[in-house]
Amino acid sequence: MEPKKKKLSPMLVIFITVFIDLLGFGIVLPLSPYYTEHFGGTALSVGLLSATYSCMQFIFAPVWGRLSDKVGRRPIILMSILGGAVSFILFAAANSLAMLFVTRTLQGIFGANISATQAYVADVTTKENRSKSMGIIGAAFGLGFVFGPFIGAKLIEYGPAVGHFFGYGSEGVFGMGFPGLVSGFMCLCNFVLAYFILPESLKPENRGVKKEKTSRFSGIFKAFQNPKTNWLMWIFFLATFAMTNMEVTLALLTERRLGFGVRQTGELFGFIGVIIAFTQGFLIRKLLPRWGERKILVIGPIVAGCALLLAAGAGTLPLIMLSMALLAVGSGLSNPAILGGVSQLTDPSEQGEVMGVTQSLGSLARMMGPIIGGFLFSRVGPGVPYVLAGSVMLISAIIAIRNISKVPDHGKVDPGAIVAH
Repeated sequence: MEPKKKKLSPMLVIFITVFIDLLGFGIVLPLSPYYTEHFGGTALSVGLLSATYSCMQFIFAPVWGRLSDKVGRRPIILMSILGGAVSFILFAAANSLAMLFVTRTLQGIFGANISATQAYVADVTTKENRSKSMGIIGAAFGLGFVFGPFIGAKLIEYGPAVGHFFGYGSEGVFGMGFPGLVSGFMCLCNFVLAYFILPESLKPENRGVKKEKTSRFSGIFKAFQNPKTNWLMWIFFLATFAMTNMEVTLALLTERRLGFGVRQTGELFGFIGVIIAFTQGFLIRKLLPRWGERKILVIGPIVAGCALLLAAGAGTLPLIMLSMALLAVGSGLSNPAILGGVSQLTDPSEQGEVMGVTQSLGSLARMMGPIIGGFLFSRVGPGVPYVLAGSVMLISAIIAIRNISKVPDHGKVDPGAIVAH
């Protein structure tokens, strides 16, 4: 009798899938502001480009989440990975600002698969491990930011040499577009990998449950009528708004204050990614059993808010690195606890839909944040977006303090059990 082949852990499989997906995204992230300026765009154009991506996520995150409740997580994840590959290849071939907006639109549509991914995590984990497992997905995001920007910066350097090797020039796909070409190829590899190793997570009895059809805004309003989760969604919205102010202006801030180029900015994003990956992949797994979701939901936004206020006036590399490290820790702690809390309070047959609505609110924040951040940076001052973002993050901490008793502390373990362990 042949021994049974040992299957990979579902969490390991989804981690690999998300990591490769986000690695491609991380490769082009720090490049986008420079690419936009290359085609004649301004700081406001950078914000609008980011907002376009988020607008599509706002529309499609609930669609993919709800559809994953009906047909399963696997088909939605596979389709979105393949669509992402196409969008990155088109990004590489872009020759105008208008084309950049087209590719960013497609990236937003297919990048909205995060709701199906988080629902997948909810399917394969217990409530006690839900927040920690959401942290594992966050770690995959962080690692994508670690390696992605660094690889992207190197690809900018090596692209012309590759182009000359194949008999082409150093423009187009072998110029600033080369990182997009590599990202598209990586997504294609990810699709093949996920096709063969990613199992379906949604049980048949929880699939295809008939639900009343609602519009996008009706679904959001309905979610806000639930007093158990609406405050968590508000925190997620505010925290995401604050983070996008940083993401869209950091390259411009370091360029103006420190004279950074693509390589240095990529390395800074990589530094942020290292801290996020460490926080969500290791630190939160150590702190959750001791503190529980409730303390982390308060501490995380406070640390992140103070970090953003520090960044507003930072004019040296050590201060900017310190502020970004604190921001990564604060955000890395709070996001898994927020998403874990929402998931714990949601019925198994509605995980995709509720996570989709939550991500839709995050996408709405990503639409507003880049536009407001880009406008404030270019018209008022470089530090103003960070003052606004820090204030908003501290407001989310106040909301958490006022409602903290509503969230379950499933992740907290009895102190005696920790010592015994």
